[in-house]
Amino acid sequence: MPFSSKAQEIHDHIVSSGKSDYWIGAAKYLLNRGGQHQPGKAYTRDVPALREQLIAEVSGAVTGANDNHWEEIAHWLFYEAKHS
Repeated sequence: MPFSSKAQEIHDHIVSSGKSDYWIGAAKYLLNRGGQHQPGKAYTRDVPALREQLIAEVSGAVTGANDNHWEEIAHWLFYEAKHS
C-alpha cells in the first residue's frame, strides 16, 4: 500500500515500535460487520474515531502530520484488520 512520505513515517514508527498488533486490534474493534441479510456494505469503518485515537497516542512521535496522513494510516489499519 503506497503512502505519502509523512504517512510512511507514521507507518514506520508504528511498525518499529512493535505497536502494529495493538493498532490493528483497535481497528478491528471499530470495524463493524453487517449482518448477512442487512442491506448496505458488508463492513463499516469508523475512520474518524481511529484517526483521532492515532493522533492522540502517536502524534508526539511523528510531528507535522495532518488529518490526511492520519487517515491514510487508519485506512491501512482497517485493511489489515479486515484481512487478518
